[in-house]
Amino acid sequence: MCIRDRSKHVYEKEAILGSGLGISLTKRGQFAAAKRASYKERLTYYFEQCHPESVRKVDELLRAYRGREQALFQVLERKYGAAVPLSIPRLDPALAQDVIAIRDLKAMEAKMRHSEPRMARTV
Repeated sequence: MCIRDRSKHVYEKEAILGSGLGISLTKRGQFAAAKRASYKERLTYYFEQCHPESVRKVDELLRAYRGREQALFQVLERKYGAAVPLSIPRLDPALAQDVIAIRDLKAMEAKMRHSEPRMARTV
């Protein structure tokens, strides 16, 4: 995931983009532990990953399950087959800019591939 190359960190692109990995480094170059997120943050992130159409229902669900949030998470885990995370991956600001740039480049490459005229085959 992270390869130490002299004094800088090199991240594998697939590990960052594929898993939604959030990385934060301290000033000494050590990995910082993510703090536990609020119920709203956890539920919003969960729905963004598993069922994007339900993001708009987060506040309504939390009101309905006030004081029983763990029961709500258990129901969702059974329904969607994925665990609700305790913390949310947050990207280091510099790494986040790189991830956005990579996604933009991928989108531009895909657009260029689709817009290139296809040559007719001659037999």
